[in-house]
Amino acid sequence: MVAMGEADAYRYLQVLKEAESDLKGPKPETWFDRLEQERDQLQGALQWFLEHKDLQRAMELAALAWRFWMNRGRIDEGRKWLGAVLAAVATTETTALRAEVLHGAGTLAFQQRDQEAARTNFEHSLSISRRLKDGQGIVRALTGLARVALRQGDYPSVRRRAEEALATARGTGNSRDLAGPVHLLAAVSRMEKDYPRAREFYQESAELGRSLGDERLVAMEIINLGSVEFLAENFDEATGYYLDGLKKAHVLRNTYLLSPSLIGLGAVSAVRGEGGRAATLLAAGQALVEATGGVLDPDDQPLFDQGVTIAQAATDTQTFTAAWAEGRAMPLEQAIEYALLGQQR
Repeated sequence: MVAMGEADAYRYLQVLKEAESDLKGPKPETWFDRLEQERDQLQGALQWFLEHKDLQRAMELAALAWRFWMNRGRIDEGRKWLGAVLAAVATTETTALRAEVLHGAGTLAFQQRDQEAARTNFEHSLSISRRLKDGQGIVRALTGLARVALRQGDYPSVRRRAEEALATARGTGNSRDLAGPVHLLAAVSRMEKDYPRAREFYQESAELGRSLGDERLVAMEIINLGSVEFLAENFDEATGYYLDGLKKAHVLRNTYLLSPSLIGLGAVSAVRGEGGRAATLLAAGQALVEATGGVLDPDDQPLFDQGVTIAQAATDTQTFTAAWAEGRAMPLEQAIEYALLGQQR
């Protein structure tokens, strides 16, 4: 961490505030790359604001940074700083900024399967947003609570939260607010094995991403469409989607999306009887998730478990164990190359 003075901390915050539309927009990758290089400055500025009780600016900086921590696999780091900021801010503060920081904290907690922390942060964010009549904040918080319910297997609550969020999003005038609720309606349909409905929602979400120029959303839903086709036993279609998603996630340098791509291709290899190859890909995907400090999303975990079970049945124990160890130790770029090898469309 770089020790910063007052002028440097304020200057750094100002630089990021001027980039807010990019950091929170559909194409944040250039700024994520920069933040990766400037992690010491980011943390130094946060530390200065916290030490000098400039909590407004600490929250502003945290609200700008949490998506970077999420998408570049620095969840432990993000939770540390968001937790420090929220602990310093009065719990009676009811501003849209605090609601957004709470949402970021809830999202990172969810990624580590810390259900209680995720729920508490989302509920507080929702309470503030409702009090402020902030439609976008309400949509964010409801979507977060729907994610928590999805991991609990409470599908009626997922649908209720997502449908309320979608209705609210339609009234904000910002089409970007539709993405989270539509995605959750797709996810709950998938978990309920309503694959035609899940396919419809994921395709709607992907089209929304294309209209917004949001390549991350497009890549995410392409990967999810691969999982729907896998579960529907359309394995060739699943492979095509997973390969497209893997390539897009690689271009975006998005660790959050690379792992389900590798896992999906591993699961396809398993059903094709390629037990060793499946084990390597599944293990590489799992290792990448763990390296980010997170866990698999609730809709991806069953597919991973299914892939492992099929892969184990498709080969002998010695081969599976050796292939699994190889995948766990494989560098990311090598894992991507291995996944693409022999599967180019």
